[in-house]
Amino acid sequence: MQLVARPNHAWNVIYPFRVFTISCNKLHATHEIMNYTLRLIIRATSCTLRMKS
Repeated sequence: MQLVARPNHAWNVIYPFRVFTISCNKLHATHEIMNYTLRLIIRATSCTLRMKS
């Protein structure tokens, strides 16, 4: 009798999707942070431009 350590097939199928979902969430969070930062920069710039004129 031969014992072969076989990984769980279901886990092999699910795992890449989980990794993909996590990376998508990170990407989305990064996008949100970038948007927020850009808005702050634009707001700060427009305020300083108004103060100068």
